[in-house]
Amino acid sequence: MTRQETLEKLPLITAYANGKTIQYRDVPEYRWEDLGHPTWTAPADCYRVKPEPREWVFWSEDNDDHLYHLSHSAKSKQVRVREILD
Repeated sequence: MTRQETLEKLPLITAYANGKTIQYRDVPEYRWEDLGHPTWTAPADCYRVKPEPREWVFWSEDNDDHLYHLSHSAKSKQVRVREILD
């Protein structure tokens, strides 16, 4: 691995050392696959740190189940939304 390749992969290797899951794909149309033990032999753009799902909170007015807000009032109920990642 050249110095430039090492610099490109260093954030990924650091994330892996810190317990993050590394994913791999060699063709852009393919799905990302979790790696148990990366070998780091492919170019850096074939690897990524597995994204973590994001969460949001919306507020629904009790009198209208189809109206959602990013803030709440005394009459609203909380709706938690979590992103699903493939």
